[in-house]
Parts: sequence; structure tokens; C-alpha cells
Amino acid sequence: MSEPHPLHLRYFSDPLRQRTLAVGEQLLEQGEHNDRLYLLRSGRVEGTIMAESERQRVPIMIVEAGNYLGVHSYFSRGASYCRLVAQEPCELAWLDRNTLPVEPERFGSLADQFMPVIMAELAQRQRKVNHAYLERTRTQLRLLEAEKLSLLGQLAAGLAHELNNAIGVVTRNGSGLVDFLGDMLRQYYPREFRLFRQGLEAGQLSSSAEVRRDARRLEEQFRLAPEQAKLLARILNGEQPTRARMRDLLGVANYWQLGRDCHDMQLAVNHAAAIVRSVKQLGGADGERRQGVKVRDTLEQALALLQSSLRQVQVEPVLEGDPRLCANEAELVQVWANILKNALDALQATADPKIWLHCRTHDEWIEVTLANNGPVIPPELQPRIFKPNVTTKRGGLSFGLGLGLAIAERVVTSYGGEISLVSEPGLTAFKVRLPREYGQDESDMCG
Repeated sequence: MSEPHPLHLRYFSDPLRQRTLAVGEQLLEQGEHNDRLYLLRSGRVEGTIMAESERQRVPIMIVEAGNYLGVHSYFSRGASYCRLVAQEPCELAWLDRNTLPVEPERFGSLADQFMPVIMAELAQRQRKVNHAYLERTRTQLRLLEAEKLSLLGQLAAGLAHELNNAIGVVTRNGSGLVDFLGDMLRQYYPREFRLFRQGLEAGQLSSSAEVRRDARRLEEQFRLAPEQAKLLARILNGEQPTRARMRDLLGVANYWQLGRDCHDMQLAVNHAAAIVRSVKQLGGADGERRQGVKVRDTLEQALALLQSSLRQVQVEPVLEGDPRLCANEAELVQVWANILKNALDALQATADPKIWLHCRTHDEWIEVTLANNGPVIPPELQPRIFKPNVTTKRGGLSFGLGLGLAIAERVVTSYGGEISLVSEPGLTAFKVRLPREYGQDESDMCG
């Protein structure tokens, strides 16, 4: 056990100058005149201030046992700059204006003896003020960013609503038109109807490379025009036709193309609707968490949001089972979209870009892994990758830009989950684990 400070022995040993504080009891009020210097023997005291622009008290310091209270107001003969309240049962000793210096010829005046205490207290206070200022600045920046995101979300939700109305008209009228064409062809042109239905139900099954290869073969074998050969290659899907089969198809091939065009139109409308739905959810109009949210659906919505950016990337999803969670869909979509966007940024200079999505269910966790074959994230950056505004550039690539990964990490931890990173040559993977028991109660709402 350490020896008592000499000042404590000289000035704070008088049993008549002792007092206690119960939890919540106030020692000094902000602005109160103070004639005592206190030594906190045991317990803990919190100092708070009420700033002019604030509506509630702001904590500025915690004083532990062995430290002094009232240093500034006692030696300046002024008022306490903060309110002091006991956070634990406290024992205190004090000296006041009537206390005479001990051995002044040896140790100097009372002020001289306590000068180191005064300087240490002022330095500590300055550090706390600086820290509070930095925290306040960070908070204001976070609030400003949140306001921007909220406004953007509101605009996105409004835009999505308007687009959804237009897509609804296209969907209804397009479906009516397709049904009308099908009924007319079935009734009056049954042979043509079969090709129309084939194109409508299956679309183009062959890849573009396969169609080009087969078209060249048909063009040479049957002396067809290039456009005719390409259309028939799409219809035949690798089939080796006879001349009779070719003559039969040549007159009605356009009906297959009509069905294929209707098929593609339906796909495009569904895709647009998925994007609008994802944008609307990212708007955050409904921030509540509900039971039964399908994790797989949120992954697919994130992919739909980034579909245009993903066209040049080979995406390999492995989504096992149908895991569900008490969650807000928009929050989960935002997590996946931010991680995928980070991967797309990293893959810009990769020759054969790939992204893997794995969703697995364990006894206690739902585990989602989003991996890519981009470059290694620098080792010195990896421990800080989820911090706001962490930025680095290498070879024109950016890793962890802005707030994307910080937002993802914050959302995941709000569910009691974990997010981790592994980055090595040829594989960078973000693994998200969400507890299955989160919010498991009998109500529709949770969290």
C-alpha cells in the first residue's frame, strides 16, 4: 500500500474536518462560492455543467479517491465552475480559510505548498475540455451526416414512390397486352402461338457466344442472311435442324422473337421494381424491426440495387435455407450494399473479377460471407477498416472510403452481431454473424 501524500498528513488528518456523502448527494453547486479545499478519501464524484446553450447537464469529469475537489474556486476565492455530486458513498476531508500553513519557513505559504496540486488540476481540466470539444465536434459532424442521409433517404423514398406508380402501369398494361396477343394467336394462329409461347416462357437460353457460333454454322449450311441465321440460332438453342425444319421455321420465326421480347420486357419490369423497392427501403421511411425478415431477400435486393455495377463481375451466390430474423429490411440491405460497393471499388483493376455470397444458418447464428478476389487490403489498415473516414489509396484503388463500412459495422453491432475481415492474396472476405435469437418474442415488432 502506498504511503500517504505529505500534504494529506499535514492538512487532512483532523477528525473534525471530515464529512461523508451519500450516493446522489451534492457537494457543491455550479456557481456556488466555495471556501474549502476537499480531499476525496474514498468513493467517486461526478462534475457536471449547465452550458447556456444546453437544456441538460453535461458531465465534464469524474474524480476518484485520492484527488482534490474545489481547487480552482478555493485558491481563486471564486465560485465552483461545476456541480459536484457523489456517484458512490464518499468520505472527504477539508481545509478552509482558517487553516494556517504548516512550517511556512520550511515549506512556504499554503499556496506554495499546493502549487503542484493547482497546476496538475488545471492541466487535467484543460485536457478534459479539449477532449470534450473534440467529442462535441465529432458529434456535430455525425449529426450533420445523419441529417444528410435522412434527407437523401426521404428524397429516395419519394422518387421510388413515383417510379413505382409508373412501373405499376407498365406492369399491368404490359401483362394485359401479352395476354391479349397470346389469346389472339392461340385462337387464330396455333402454329405461330407455339413459337410465341416458347419465346415468352423461356426467353433466349443460349449465351451470346453460343448464338454467334451457331449463327455462323447456319449461315454457311443453309445460305441464310446473317440476321436470319442469328434469329434461328436463338430459337434452335443448339439443335441441329433438317432442311424441312428450317423451311418450317423461316416463315414464323418472328413470332418467337415477339414472345422473347415480351419475356425480356417482363424481366426488365421485375428488375426495375426490385430496384425501386430497395431504394424505397433504403430511404428508411419505416425504421421498425419486424419478425420474419428473410435474410436471403435482403441480399437479393442489395444485388438488384448494384446490378448495373455488377454486370462485369461474376457473382456466385450460395444461399442455403431460408433464414429469418427480427430486423429492418432496409438496414440489412444497407449492410450488404455497402460491403458489395466496397468490393466493386476494389475489383476495378482485377482481370477476372468475382464476388461470392454465402449465407448459412448455424444453431445460434445466421452467417453471411461476402468475398471477392480483389487486391489485399493493406495490413496496417485492416484493424481500422470499420472506422469512419478511413481512407487509403494504392494503385488508384480505394479501400474503406467514407462511412460505408462504418455504417455496416454499426448496424451489425446494433443487432448484437459481429462483422470481421480476412484479406489475403486472391481473397478478401467480410463475414457478418447475426444472432438468431435476436428479438425472438411473440410480437410482430421487435428491437
